[in-house]
Amino acid sequence: MVRGLLLWTLGLAVASYFALTTAWFFVLQQRTTNYVTWMDCILAPARWGEIERKRGDAYLAEGLNALEERKWREAILKIRAGLAITLMSKDRRKAPAAFDTAMGKCRVD
Repeated sequence: MVRGLLLWTLGLAVASYFALTTAWFFVLQQRTTNYVTWMDCILAPARWGEIERKRGDAYLAEGLNALEERKWREAILKIRAGLAITLMSKDRRKAPAAFDTAMGKCRVD
């Protein structure tokens, strides 16, 4: 009796974990740019740093796309968010220069 109850509780806990992480993945997929995979969501306790880096890279990519579309306010907000999240990235180093170039502050020959 007790063993059956424990097995049901364990099964329900595992099923709930998979359901919640899958729901979180679908919420992340609503963004135009998302680099976080379903496996990252499932293994979130072990991959939290990787998830943060991927989310920061996605914000930077969206910000750079907004720069190309000349949506200045959206671009600066997303680039700031990406820079706050991502510690080291190639796009992080290129983002301020791309913004200045898009605004016409400097010329790249």
